[in-house]
Amino acid sequence: MSEIQYIVDAQGNRTAVILPIDEYEELIAERQESAEEEADLDRRLGLAMREAEGSPEVSESEVMELLRGGS
Repeated sequence: MSEIQYIVDAQGNRTAVILPIDEYEELIAERQESAEEEADLDRRLGLAMREAEGSPEVSESEVMELLRGGS
């Protein structure tokens, strides 16, 4: 079990946290993965928008299918 420690000010308010390096590294990795997923979604949205340019309107479900990588 990890031991997270807090640094508090004179009034007892938490001002900082100390956590084991492995937990810190895991948090950083999760954040990076999330950022990469968001960038991929932005890229796919841009592609879908370019593909749809000049095309007839499509339903929301069709757009979501395109974003999920469907055909």
